[in-house]
Amino acid sequence: MVEISKDEYKRFYDKLGQTRDYSYEYQSRNPLTRYEFQKGLKVLAKIIRSEGTPKTLLDIGCGGGIVAKAISEEFGTTCYGIDISRAAIGKAETTVPNCIFSVADAEELGAKSSTFDVVITSEILEHVLNPERVLKEIKRIMKDTGYAIVSVPMGFGPLQRYIQPVWRKMMGFETLKEGDLEEHMRSYTPAELKRLLGKYFSEIDHKIYPSLPQRQFAVIRK
Repeated sequence: MVEISKDEYKRFYDKLGQTRDYSYEYQSRNPLTRYEFQKGLKVLAKIIRSEGTPKTLLDIGCGGGIVAKAISEEFGTTCYGIDISRAAIGKAETTVPNCIFSVADAEELGAKSSTFDVVITSEILEHVLNPERVLKEIKRIMKDTGYAIVSVPMGFGPLQRYIQPVWRKMMGFETLKEGDLEEHMRSYTPAELKRLLGKYFSEIDHKIYPSLPQRQFAVIRK
């Protein structure tokens, strides 16, 4: 992979945040897109419901705050969201006043250790420069009694380069790229995801839902 500086990365996502409508996928006229994103929210809520209502939750890579808003409204949880894009955070603060948002790098969160009951990284690890640093930060800021929910798109190993363009076209997604930097920097098969999470977490409950086969989820604990 070509070396990409943190400044390049921040500029890319701030530019993206200026133009992106973060509610688009949830309200899309494309039924496949609308179903995937609305179902993804329902799966996150189902997992949280099964674990008990948390007092505090952090959404890493929150974008426009859609996930934090949904969790806050359903569970009454105090929700925080961070994103590296200042433009995205500006939109979140404007449209989701009941949650707390800030600009931060997922690799250096700045929050105190053992702060949050739940941490969510929904479709984020495939975007970041260094996913291992992100996982270390998640482990640091989670309470000992807490857990994190990780979701990533389903990866297909060597076939990814052929399957992903077809799937993105079906869903109506643009391929977002600028120079050597593109929005999806990597993919994970289930085995690859479990192997990565296993480096930092002792308990991994990997989940694939038949109603949402294009995503994979994992509940992880220290």
